[in-house]
Amino acid sequence: MRPAAIRAPSGPRAMRDVLPERLLAKLWAAKAGRTLRTTDGRTLRVLYPGRPAPGHGPDFRDALLVLGGRRMRGPVELHRTPAEWAAHGHDHDAAYAEVVLHVVHAAEPAAPRLGLPTVVLEADDDAPVASAGAEPPLHDLAGRPDDDLRAALRRAGRARFREHTLAASAAVGRDGVEQALYASILEALGYAENRAPFAELARRLPLERLRAIARAEPEAARFEVVLGLLVSFAGLGPPSRCVGDGIEPMDPGRWQTSGVRPASHPLRRLKAAAALVLISIPAGLHPTLTEACADGTRALVDALRMRRTPGGTALVGTGRAREIAVGAVLPVLAAVGDRRLCRCVHAAYDRFPALPDNTLTREARRLLGPRAQAMRFSACEHQGLMRLYRRAVA
Repeated sequence: MRPAAIRAPSGPRAMRDVLPERLLAKLWAAKAGRTLRTTDGRTLRVLYPGRPAPGHGPDFRDALLVLGGRRMRGPVELHRTPAEWAAHGHDHDAAYAEVVLHVVHAAEPAAPRLGLPTVVLEADDDAPVASAGAEPPLHDLAGRPDDDLRAALRRAGRARFREHTLAASAAVGRDGVEQALYASILEALGYAENRAPFAELARRLPLERLRAIARAEPEAARFEVVLGLLVSFAGLGPPSRCVGDGIEPMDPGRWQTSGVRPASHPLRRLKAAAALVLISIPAGLHPTLTEACADGTRALVDALRMRRTPGGTALVGTGRAREIAVGAVLPVLAAVGDRRLCRCVHAAYDRFPALPDNTLTREARRLLGPRAQAMRFSACEHQGLMRLYRRAVA
């Protein structure tokens, strides 16, 4: 197949005719199975254009490409012109360090050299063509009956849970069960954008140290004291009193706030972290969450909605609390539980209700087809969907 030609807009109307990025994204998403050519003349096969990734960072993730015979996987960034890469500050932004392809609509005679493969797309270059043997991820599951699909997702979901339990077991062996639960929950509070900085904060301010400080305070003042410490050592607020030698505040630049919903902003999540510390004071996180798990999924979710006081306003939504329970708490409980608790944990995992969709599961549903997009998956099936997608694009 002849690679698509590169044609740069020219003339006085050139820049007015350049597509906006949202339309360029649709054009790129339609390139699965296409063969293109980069601006330096190399042949590029698009096995899978990737999944759209809103928010800060590259426009598409998990793209599968073959460039000059070499298979690549990674993010793709879209711009109207090559110069917008530097104009948007991507050359100094670590979020774009792993981008494998730059897709633009308008070539420039004196375009900057990025050391990054670049493809120019044209709006009229979208005629349907054969896929040349390129199968999209998850194509082998797309036509299965619903019962078969659910069974495959449940198997994958249980495999994902076993992987998480093994990782949790290592964390418990290294840090103890209380710290492992605290760190796992804090990391989950960070969601996709701020998982790493929340994990770092959990290491800098361990649970036991925060609990010791909180216990020394009047009960009514504990929340504000713990919150002040978390905000200060996250680098997001004024200096607070020292909690130990050698602990420095984090670099505030570690936190991603651009494009983050208000409910997911680090300062909002730090309030939930402070409430978590208070929840742990009477009996400990492990006994408290073990008891909640034994009482059923609803009790566990309610415990993870992070209230400052019993019956107070929840700082975490129900959907997010379910995600924390499934991804952060149940694996740790399974890693340390006796046989009876493990049975309870696995039963809870299997019957946990649906989790909120994210960009990854929405893309996986799209690849599986209209029936899968309409199906309501359990938490276990949702986790299986994530595992199968990640393995398909690995």
